[in-house]
Amino acid sequence: MTYPDLDSLVQRAYRQLDGMTINRDQFSRDAIALAAELQRWREAHARLEATRPVGQGHPFDGIFGDLFKGQAR
Repeated sequence: MTYPDLDSLVQRAYRQLDGMTINRDQFSRDAIALAAELQRWREAHARLEATRPVGQGHPFDGIFGDLFKGQAR
C-alpha cells in the first residue's frame, strides 16, 4: 500500500483554501487513504490496550514504590 505524502497533502489543502485549483480526485484518494491508515492505527492501539494486564500500572511503579513507601507528600 502506498501512503500519501503528508506534507504534500497539507500543501494541497492550503492551496485549495486559497482558491487555487487542485486535483480533487487525487486529494480525495489521499484523504481516504490517510483516514483508513488512521483507523487501522486506532484499531491496533485498541488491541494493544486490550492485551495489557489491568491494574498493574507502569512497570517502574514496583521499582520506585519501595523508595517512597510510608512517606506522605
